[in-house]
Amino acid sequence: ELYDHPSFPLDDRVAKELVGYMPQGPNSKLLPMRTDGDGNCLLHAASLSMFGTHDRNSILRSLLTQLLSDSSLSGLLEDVWKHDAIETDLQLKNFGIEMTRTDSTIKTEYDKNVEMASKDKEYLGSFHILALAHVVRRPIIVYGEEWVKDK
Repeated sequence: ELYDHPSFPLDDRVAKELVGYMPQGPNSKLLPMRTDGDGNCLLHAASLSMFGTHDRNSILRSLLTQLLSDSSLSGLLEDVWKHDAIETDLQLKNFGIEMTRTDSTIKTEYDKNVEMASKDKEYLGSFHILALAHVVRRPIIVYGEEWVKDK
C-alpha cells in the first residue's frame, strides 16, 4: 500500500512500479520523506525512516565511511563499482556516445566516492545508496524528481 502524501504526489505509473518492489503485509507502507537538501539528504532520509529524526550527528555517515574503508570489503565494493562503470559505458555506446574508461580512471572514481562518503555535507550517489543499504541492512528505494522547482 502506498501512502500518497499531498506534498509528494505519486503518479500512477510510478506508484505501480514502486509497488512491485515493496514487500506485502500489514506494515508495508512506502512513506515519502522530506529532508533538507544540504548534502546529507540521503543520510537524513534514511535516519528519518528508521528513527524519526535527522542524522544531525552524522552517525550514518560514519558507519558508511567505516564500511567503505574496511579493507576486507574494499576489493568487493571496488569490483561492483568497476562492473557498473563498464555497464554504463556500454549503455552510453548504445546511444552513440563513445566512452571507455581505463582501469586507472575507474579506480580514481572509486577512490573519490570513498572520500566523498567521509565529508560532511557532500552529496552522495547511487554507489553510496548501495553501501548504505548494507550498513542499515534494509532496502533503500529512492524516488525523486530530476530537479526541484523553487516555490
